[in-house]
Amino acid sequence: MPLPLHNIYSASKGYVGRLTKNLSLAYSEIDWLLLKPSEVSTAMTCYRQQDLLTVSARQCVSGALGDLGRRVETNGYVTHKIQSYIYSCLPASVFNYFWTRFFAPEFMAERQIFQKAAS
Repeated sequence: MPLPLHNIYSASKGYVGRLTKNLSLAYSEIDWLLLKPSEVSTAMTCYRQQDLLTVSARQCVSGALGDLGRRVETNGYVTHKIQSYIYSCLPASVFNYFWTRFFAPEFMAERQIFQKAAS
């Protein structure tokens, strides 16, 4: 799903997704796995506290490895799989409305605070 305010990031994710799917068809003897998690508590997310939607790197990897050899695409941890399913049921306009009005402002503010502290 497109992600407003994250144009380059969204485009690169789309490219990697298509590339992985194409490679998995061309080289089916290799186990390919496209990992598409939601928030993972890492430096990229400013080590956001774990909650219902944010998981540890260990949880994400554990969930992903459980899918290796079974499918080409995964969201990793079970809560991210549920979250992805819910998002896929929403029209893009509804998702974008909530993203830009509720999630993106908090998301952007957290990153700015972290960047200021790091410099």
